[in-house]
Amino acid sequence: MIPIRSIAKHLIRSKFKIVLNSYRTTHSHGTKQACNKPYTTLMEPACKVAVITGGTEGIGFATAHQLLCCKAKHVALLDQDIPKGFEAVNHLNCSHGKNKATFIKCDVSNKEAVDDTFLKLKNEFETVDIIVNAAGLWDETKWQQELQTNLVGTINVNLAVQQCFESSNAVVINLAGLSGLQPSSCSPINSAEYAGIVRLSQSLGHQANFKRKGVRVVALCVGLTSTNFIKDVHLRMLTAEMGKELQEEMKTALCQKAEAGARAVLELVRRAKTGSVWVVEGSRLLHVEMADWRKSFTLESQFT
Repeated sequence: MIPIRSIAKHLIRSKFKIVLNSYRTTHSHGTKQACNKPYTTLMEPACKVAVITGGTEGIGFATAHQLLCCKAKHVALLDQDIPKGFEAVNHLNCSHGKNKATFIKCDVSNKEAVDDTFLKLKNEFETVDIIVNAAGLWDETKWQQELQTNLVGTINVNLAVQQCFESSNAVVINLAGLSGLQPSSCSPINSAEYAGIVRLSQSLGHQANFKRKGVRVVALCVGLTSTNFIKDVHLRMLTAEMGKELQEEMKTALCQKAEAGARAVLELVRRAKTGSVWVVEGSRLLHVEMADWRKSFTLESQFT
């Protein structure tokens, strides 16, 4: 998805706590500790049914390939581009076996279409185990359409999963960008959308909701990735100045292949706790613990 600057610099500045491939965090007032304890596997992709929005290219398609390499039972790709969808499915079926993948035309910004699609999936497969929200648009000149796709689309899919697959032990991986953790001055709409996705994932993934619905929800903020998603994106910012700023920032940002994002998704399927937030940048997977504002504030006034 979208990286803006070096994540390490930003997270340190923002007092986030980072752990590479670990659940144990380093507190600003404590001693750094390494965590070598093996993680608990919560789900293996083998024999599981997966749904990927935006699954016809980029990280979504790479994730479909990785899941099938791990013996997933079936992968359904949701997107709007029909020719590209059939091309993607044909490639996956040729590589992994007949009827391992299907394409479903679906506009995630349309709630009725999403609800109808997931109802059909439930009728066909009874349950869906893995849901990856990878559909995305980065064009701030069309910010309303971008908002509907990135944020509203993610909400629509999450609510459909909560309704259709309650108590199914499913896992939802919501893809966002680094601007969801550190706002970008050159991409304000994107920053708002991705911050919303992070908080949506934390809220729906809260233990209280997990106990009610039995669905794990996780956020993955993806750094600069070599896909069509970022092609000429500097020309699609709100102003020319913002575009130039973004272009300069991208020159020094860590870059990765789509496969790195896909491998990160598989790691989260296997072990990410519900409500957790993760980053994959420069092919590194990092667990992020969001700072509690109650532990970091300055009292300015006391009103009576």
